[in-house]
Amino acid sequence: MSISILHFVLFFYQIFSSTFAWGPIGHSLVARLAQNQLDSSTYKCVEGALKNYSQRLIDNKCDYVQQQQALFFLVHFVGDVHQPLHCGFKGDFGGNMVKGFFLNEKNLTNLHTIWDVEIINNRIDLHFQSDINLYYEYLKSLMFNQSLLNNETYNDYKVWIDESVNYVCKQVYLDDNNIRINTSLKFTLGEEYFNRNWPLIDQRLAQAGHRLASLFNQLVKKRSPRKLSPNTQALIIALCIELGIGIIAAMCIYLYKREKNTTHEVLMPE
Repeated sequence: MSISILHFVLFFYQIFSSTFAWGPIGHSLVARLAQNQLDSSTYKCVEGALKNYSQRLIDNKCDYVQQQQALFFLVHFVGDVHQPLHCGFKGDFGGNMVKGFFLNEKNLTNLHTIWDVEIINNRIDLHFQSDINLYYEYLKSLMFNQSLLNNETYNDYKVWIDESVNYVCKQVYLDDNNIRINTSLKFTLGEEYFNRNWPLIDQRLAQAGHRLASLFNQLVKKRSPRKLSPNTQALIIALCIELGIGIIAAMCIYLYKREKNTTHEVLMPE
């Protein structure tokens, strides 16, 4: 059973327009010191949420509304942990408090917004002729790249989180000259930063889509069908078939539309 890509994208656009807000905590330190500053509650909270909502989705005691809520939150959390600045340190709210300028933009932005929106937008504009569909097709092909699938850990949520933490420690907070950003000063990040980090964002989007689809495939196998409503069955089967590519398209469309239809707000210190 399948649904059209258009319906699937619209379905996820509705989800992300109300819940897609990446924003756990983070603090910039050198990699060695940063590891010692990790908040263990961050791991427990996100990892626990993933396990909790996965279990709810296959629990026959949960009604349709509970299963639908579990589905929405599971999609949200899996996507979240693949954005590096959602997993990290205490202090700057996942890069939201680290402010500066990016790619000659005149308006002040922050590191979190750069990773949420601006690198993706510039990637589409500069490398895919401003065509989201071309970027979508590229990510779809990347999602099944063998090198990406080697040593894959589909359901080890802690590994997914650790991957993002590692990128925060070793890559996200390095400026154009590979020098760690001083989080107390306004940064200026340009083409070197953009070119170094767009491959990582491509990779994380592809991994999130592939892992999420695999997760739902496995959940369906565990789920007893005796109490599934027809709506729930259709929803889960459709997700298993097209979730991997649908989630990527939805993320791109949401972020791209949000950036194109709004202007950056100049952030002022409180």
